[in-house]
Amino acid sequence: SDKAKFDGYDLNHPFASGSFRWVAKGRYTAGPRKGEPCVCKWFKEGGVVQKHYFASDVAAAEMATRLIESWNKQRFIPKVVRINLPQVWTSSKPPHVKVLAEPFIENYKKFNSNSGWADNGTDWACVMQAMSHYSFHVSKGNLLLCDLQGGIGRDGAYLTDPVVMSFTREYGPTDLGRQGIQNFFANHQCNKFCRSHWLKPRERTHFHRAVARTMMVPAGTQSSLRSTVTVKRKKNNVVIQEEIPIKKKPGFLARAMSARPKREPLREIPAKKPLAAGPLRAVSGRPAVSNR
Repeated sequence: SDKAKFDGYDLNHPFASGSFRWVAKGRYTAGPRKGEPCVCKWFKEGGVVQKHYFASDVAAAEMATRLIESWNKQRFIPKVVRINLPQVWTSSKPPHVKVLAEPFIENYKKFNSNSGWADNGTDWACVMQAMSHYSFHVSKGNLLLCDLQGGIGRDGAYLTDPVVMSFTREYGPTDLGRQGIQNFFANHQCNKFCRSHWLKPRERTHFHRAVARTMMVPAGTQSSLRSTVTVKRKKNNVVIQEEIPIKKKPGFLARAMSARPKREPLREIPAKKPLAAGPLRAVSGRPAVSNR
């Protein structure tokens, strides 16, 4: 669908919020989803908004889709995990605010976070923890899918707003990088859905307090994509620190990296005011999956 209606009251009184975005509910008014509920998400007032945040959100969702598709193909469980792919829309009325739009998910629940917190109280929560572990394994120790949240339906799970963490912090402000990955595994306990041969990082250190909310790299400190990494080695019993090129592996990771958008320089722009009432129209993006 490429058009939706959001009432002024709903935009000024969002029904939910994350660590740095508001969420309002509306309804599709055109396309195959006409009449179905949807949501739009925008950055909170007072926060720092950077243009590439929208691109990094979409890139994270696309990489999450690849990882989840790989998980589904292995048939670790008899049900399927799906993800909402967000579309970047802009309001049809001034000031033409950009938002992320996607189908509404019923019975919303959070399963784990990007700081190592996890709800292991149900089988589905354990499945999500195992899928996070699997993502590190299948990406050959380069990526970690986490901050998994969404709803459970009769035919499986429907997720939204995933976080992908990478050693080079390529996926926006919620990508906590090397420390985030090591911190996740410092808290992770394998369950019945994990496999003993799956990869784990050699270093597992507690860098962050494990909390349910999504953690975000402070504005201005996020690393851009790097071509080198700092390593330490011993030579003649002396520890030497040097920069070496990052070798991009062929196959899964290389194909994924080739599709990522070019990064823009970080800069601050004014925080957005509450959205004005009126319809939204799609300006880019890909159709989201069904949440039924």
